[in-house]
Amino acid sequence: MAEHRCPFLQTFKQYTANRFKNQGVPMVDKKLVEYRKRAEAKRTTKKVSFNLETEKDILEIANNLDFSQWVKEKLRERLKNQLD
Repeated sequence: MAEHRCPFLQTFKQYTANRFKNQGVPMVDKKLVEYRKRAEAKRTTKKVSFNLETEKDILEIANNLDFSQWVKEKLRERLKNQLD
């Protein structure tokens, strides 16, 4: 089977080949990696576990919302109530 000769595909192959070479990483990618490292260093993760047998009902609810944002909202509400 002959190789497909699409100009876009050839350009894309060249771009990806150059992108992943150790010496040829574009500056934009380096800056993005640095930004993500700095941002991640400022974050922490809290893990919540659910018992699949006894807490299946609340796990279903948690799976159907932006759980992280919901928890943060609830914590802010609680903090506000404590300060009032």
